Amino acid sequence: MGVAVSRTLTERGERDLSGKYALLSTHFYYFGDKPVELPEDLHGIIKAGQWHLRIHAPEVVARFVEWIERLNIAPNSLLGKPQCRDLEKLCLLEASNQRALASSRRRPTTSG
Repeated sequence: MGVAVSRTLTERGERDLSGKYALLSTHFYYFGDKPVELPEDLHGIIKAGQWHLRIHAPEVVARFVEWIERLNIAPNSLLGKPQCRDLEKLCLLEASNQRALASSRRRPTTSG
């Protein structure tokens, strides 16, 4: 299983890094392993998985800007380290998550 996951991640990494497009910014915040909880009213902007989420509502953008500026963090700051620093750690993390998911699906349910 580890080999298959590792091969998949390697192929995915090669695909992800071989594109001609990149997201560049001159105004960003990188939290890494030191995340900051978003206020509940901003949870709608959370995007799980790949790709991106584009926010069209000006009031939501304004609320996010207001919130992040109140953190008093200088723009273009690297606040934490990457959570997975290399492909091997990412492979182990993904394999662990898959095992936990498979285990939770096998648990018998108890009826009351």
